[in-house]
Amino acid sequence: DLSPSKPAYDIDEQIAKFERHAETYPTLWYMERVGGKLAMAGFANHQDHRTLLDTVYDGDEQMGEWLQKNLGDSSVVWLHELFADRTVRPTGNLRQFEAMCTGFLHELGASTLAYCTINPRMIAAAQRSFGDQVTVYEPHTDSPDWRYVVQIDVI
Repeated sequence: DLSPSKPAYDIDEQIAKFERHAETYPTLWYMERVGGKLAMAGFANHQDHRTLLDTVYDGDEQMGEWLQKNLGDSSVVWLHELFADRTVRPTGNLRQFEAMCTGFLHELGASTLAYCTINPRMIAAAQRSFGDQVTVYEPHTDSPDWRYVVQIDVI
């Protein structure tokens, strides 16, 4: 049976995670409303490879080496979460992706935004919006991550 038996995210755990990030790192929230209802929300932080290793990769040594090699001592805006409520807006939730990313970069004072994803739409949105400024790292091939790592450099 492929029917979901429980929610994908525990609400209390997510709230605690969001609060920890907001208290620890420069953080921005993004929200889109449709008819007064929340259609999409997400947040991003300004971090470096050391803090990403702790917050995203739980100290995984292979990812630590990869992050050091690919990011060096640069800091990036890391898009941690992006949720869409498809009951509010069934399609088109990534239409404002470029504006969201550009806003995060501008407000947090960085030229690189990155995230990990398993969602092909998140990769396509980056490529559509930023073209050759996007690097997509394949899971287990280009990076040790089991997800795609997407890096957008807007120098």
